[in-house]
Amino acid sequence: MTVGGVEIMTEPNTFIVYNKRSYHKYRSCGGVYVNDWMEFDAPNNFTDSLSISFDTPITITGGHEREISSVFRSISDTFYSRSRHGAETCSLLMQAMLNMVSDLCPAEKRYGRYHGELLELRREIYGSPDRDWKIADMAKRFHLNKSYFQEIYKSTFGTSCGADIINSRVECAKGALLNTDKSMGEIAEACGYGSAVHFSRQFASVTGCPPTTFRKKYRTEH
Repeated sequence: MTVGGVEIMTEPNTFIVYNKRSYHKYRSCGGVYVNDWMEFDAPNNFTDSLSISFDTPITITGGHEREISSVFRSISDTFYSRSRHGAETCSLLMQAMLNMVSDLCPAEKRYGRYHGELLELRREIYGSPDRDWKIADMAKRFHLNKSYFQEIYKSTFGTSCGADIINSRVECAKGALLNTDKSMGEIAEACGYGSAVHFSRQFASVTGCPPTTFRKKYRTEH
């Protein structure tokens, strides 16, 4: 492949995100050539929380190429299905695929000595939004002071730990609003909020609309 006028030889099962402003081309060096590709628009900072750099080949190994290719096909199928929530589904699938590729980047390049522990903590935050998460407790877990812990967390994921806690709760609430008939109080409690009022205010601040409006607008009618 050629990026910015420089020709690069890459192995099969290589993943790359081109900057739309970069001149690029790619071809086979012999034999059968098959590739999956798509064009998409995204915010300028969409890779900030990922370990993916524009115009940089990433070799997919360990059998993950089939898994990533499967998500790629799901994005294509959803896009052409023209389903009611197709655009939202494509966006979520795209984020999932990029997260998978990001996780395959060399750990030492991304996170340094705290790589594994930070990933595990973030999984716990999104897996248990109802927990009473406190920055001080998390910093203590890493044997770090609060300031430095928050610094390495943000440099690793491109967002603050506090923002991830809020986002995990809002995403949990979205699922409950769309898929259950629970009251605002029940959803607030299940998502880690002390009161329905606090839940409603924070949900509206993040999504731009109150939870009741979100439920009416996006819930699928059966």
